Amino acid sequence: MKKLFALLLVVSLLGTDCNAQNIQDNKFRFSYTQLPSHPLKGSGNQYSVNIKEGFHQRNEDSLRLFEQRMNAYQTEVNNAITNWEASKIALDKAHLQAMSQYELQVLSGNAAAQMPIKPPYPGLNVSSLPKEPLLCKSLDTDALKKGVQITGLTHVDGHAFEINLIYEGLILSAPRMTQKVSNGKTVYEYVFNYSSPVKAEIHTPKGVIFNERIAETTSQRTYKTQAFNTKSDFELWWMDNQEQVWNDLQDQAAQENTNAINGFLDNRFGFPARQFNAEIYTIKDKNFDYSEYDTAFELIRDALLMISVEGNENEIKEKLQKAIKLYKNVDVVAKRQRKDKVVNAATYINLAIAYLWLNDFTNAELSVKQAISQSINSYTRTANGLLSIIRDQKQRYEANR
Repeated sequence: MKKLFALLLVVSLLGTDCNAQNIQDNKFRFSYTQLPSHPLKGSGNQYSVNIKEGFHQRNEDSLRLFEQRMNAYQTEVNNAITNWEASKIALDKAHLQAMSQYELQVLSGNAAAQMPIKPPYPGLNVSSLPKEPLLCKSLDTDALKKGVQITGLTHVDGHAFEINLIYEGLILSAPRMTQKVSNGKTVYEYVFNYSSPVKAEIHTPKGVIFNERIAETTSQRTYKTQAFNTKSDFELWWMDNQEQVWNDLQDQAAQENTNAINGFLDNRFGFPARQFNAEIYTIKDKNFDYSEYDTAFELIRDALLMISVEGNENEIKEKLQKAIKLYKNVDVVAKRQRKDKVVNAATYINLAIAYLWLNDFTNAELSVKQAISQSINSYTRTANGLLSIIRDQKQRYEANR
């Protein structure tokens, strides 16, 4: 039976460092199993994946437009050839008429007669040949399907929890030129923005629960060319390498999207391992005894080390509750004897962390807000970061109850 702990932690002590004159910041790195934000209740933690190519219509539209342009080009070429032939015949006739006059003059004894020079034919003035479109190539659907992994769940073909991934194809921007000085001379680099959106249709026996693009796949990524000595060098290189770059970026985007898709699915449905740093404060002061902080710190540290061990829930809760009791006592003493906002802010953050591991999110959030109310900048930043974690874990914990 799964524990209803929002965080299943493996903790490693990184060390301590001084955060203020009399405050020690004890930093811990926690490795924990994150609960899904949208648990698949009743699915047996199984899923199936289908990969679909959603760019066929786009390819067909590109080919249709290319065909229209080629037809227009061919019409233009045919008309130009017809006009060229007419001009050629007219020039030939004019030249033959001139030659006839010249020959008559010679026959009449005109030694000064000048033989006419035949004028050149005009060029064939037509537009450039339309470029073939860059088409989205077929996907290795088997490899992409195998690449989709949801941590803690099992891939079973045909399962009712069905993830359909529709790949919409590569979108490549026009190049943007940048220049820099390298070895004392100016060189040119070109940057392309690209994206490759993937839409997800996620089905359960109760219906569709997600039907939109995965945001992580729509972000703009960049591809930078090598440096060129001149702009013309780039144009020459691009003529020979455009198609290769297009195909390479399709492969690269597919791999990048697999990582983005797995991150998206893990965050919503899986049980991935996560890491973050927690900060537990202790206090050293020659004028006041804050030994309770050291005791509370040891209790929390021991509790965190025990969370990943089966059968210790009661002991874990007991240690955290003891730590909370100590913090509340020293908080009262600090307010009465010192009225020190720094000590109060540190105390409230410690309380928030203890409440968080108890899944007491209401008191955890209240403690964070009390820390923020002390208006100590460094602690306010820490508290705000902790607040977002508390709210996220609260949503996950309640979704999995």
